[in-house]
Amino acid sequence: MDTYRDKVEYEQSHFRNITEGLLDQEGFEIGGEEYKRPLANNLPAYYQPWIQRKGIYLHKSIPLNDILYSDKLIHYMEKQFAPLHSLYEFFVDVCD
Repeated sequence: MDTYRDKVEYEQSHFRNITEGLLDQEGFEIGGEEYKRPLANNLPAYYQPWIQRKGIYLHKSIPLNDILYSDKLIHYMEKQFAPLHSLYEFFVDVCD
């Protein structure tokens, strides 16, 4: 997580570009255990929910409907999670 936080701080504008809209427009929520005491950093408030965690994941609740039992499910899931692709690539870069 230290490497992740360092990369967020180093590439602030890029990180914001790939995450902006994921929570508000796309309906994802950030998950992961938060630190009891915030880590000191110089990042603006936008980044705090993204870095003040021991681990991080995004999740999204979608309504249960007939699509769950149809052949349209794969396309639906691809469409719902496609906005995460750039963030996934960011995480991969962190791990390299």
